[in-house]
Amino acid sequence: MKTKKIVAVILLLLILGWLGYRIYVKIEEKQSANSKKSSAFALPIETVMPTRQNIRDMRFFTGSLEAIATYNVASKVNGYWVKQGKIEIGSPLKPNDFIGKIDDVEYKQNYEQAKANYEVTIAELAEANAILELRKREYQRQKELGRITSKASLETAEYSMKSQEATVKVKQAEVLRETAELEIAKIQLNDTVITNLITDEASRCFVSEKLVNIGDLVSPNQVVLKVADIGKLKAKINIIEKDYPFLSIGQRAEISTDAYPGKTFIGKIENISQTLNKSSRQATAEIVIENHSLELKPGMFVRVYLDFGKHDNAQMLPRNALVTQHEQSGVFCVDKETETVKFVPVKTGIVINDMVEILEPAEINSQVATLGNHLLVDGAKVLISNANKKNEADK
Repeated sequence: MKTKKIVAVILLLLILGWLGYRIYVKIEEKQSANSKKSSAFALPIETVMPTRQNIRDMRFFTGSLEAIATYNVASKVNGYWVKQGKIEIGSPLKPNDFIGKIDDVEYKQNYEQAKANYEVTIAELAEANAILELRKREYQRQKELGRITSKASLETAEYSMKSQEATVKVKQAEVLRETAELEIAKIQLNDTVITNLITDEASRCFVSEKLVNIGDLVSPNQVVLKVADIGKLKAKINIIEKDYPFLSIGQRAEISTDAYPGKTFIGKIENISQTLNKSSRQATAEIVIENHSLELKPGMFVRVYLDFGKHDNAQMLPRNALVTQHEQSGVFCVDKETETVKFVPVKTGIVINDMVEILEPAEINSQVATLGNHLLVDGAKVLISNANKKNEADK
């Protein structure tokens, strides 16, 4: 009984295996028929011929303009703001231009007092030196008398001389102190007049913000004016990691702004960050632009174009000609005689708008499929559209 069951199972397995084989054969036959049918069917496509042109690899960045230098004008003394020059917002400032004046009555008095104290101390020093000269003579006379004079008289003369020498040193120290006091008083008096400390004649300084008016009480270190030098401007841009190796100091940049459509300003890279931000993987570059015409202003939004390379007589194709087969980028080249296509791997270069440079192969001499190329396989039959055939005939 047990043997019969085993035989039955074996027969069943054989039957199932035979059925499976027949199904597999049918499927293969059907796929083969479909393949032949598919290969006989010509897919309509559009094609182009590669073109040759001179190209530049221009990369686009954005940023904002900043003044090449900004600084604050602050008061060094306290007092009332009693006079000012032409310091309204936007006013130009030349080197050493008058900015404003703080009430100096008290500072003049302090200076005159310091000057008088200095002169009194000088007179006292002169008097002390004269007395010292007398004491020295007296001490010398006592020494010359020798045995005639008493020892006490000699010691008294020596003590008086040394005492006067100490007095002279004190007066000399007082002169130094009064000199310093006079100098401080003079500096404070001069500090009541505020001027533009920039001395570079090439600078183009303008008032960017005014923070004080006539009659205001000003304290030391209080900012009264903000100034910007816009003779040169700088634009900061962020560079991604893959573009970083193409940067160099002195590299030419083309700048445009919405304020002047169609006009291009020229700058150059002056500083490049030596570190990349860990989170954004970007580095900062500073581009300096000469602003002789003063058309550009700090705060303007700008577009920056950097030239990363130039290729003459480059082989170009539309970007939609590229397809990916088995993780390899390439194009389908058309064989006119067989009306079939062949997949050709390519190496690309500079991308400009909707065109891409083909570096390898160095020369593509056949038409390349564009529209419909995503449906193609190697060796597929194709039918070039009438529009392209007409273009060929025209050529």
